[in-house]
Amino acid sequence: MTTFVRNDDGTWRRDDEHHDNVLIDTSRVPALLAEHGVDAKVGRSFGSEELPIGLHTIIGHKPA
Repeated sequence: MTTFVRNDDGTWRRDDEHHDNVLIDTSRVPALLAEHGVDAKVGRSFGSEELPIGLHTIIGHKPA
C-alpha cells in the first residue's frame, strides 16, 4: 500500500506499507492470549461494522 501525505509546507511525503495475510484458527487465539494476561474475544465486527463472511476480529485488553 502506498500513501501520499501533504506536509505543512505543501510538499508531499510518500510512505509504503506491506501487509502479509495469514490464515489461522481464530478460535484458539483467546486461550493463547490468556496465557499472557490478555482477555480476548473472537467477533464478527468492529463496532457496528460487520465483516464479510469468513473474516473475524480478535479484540482483547489486558485488565488493569
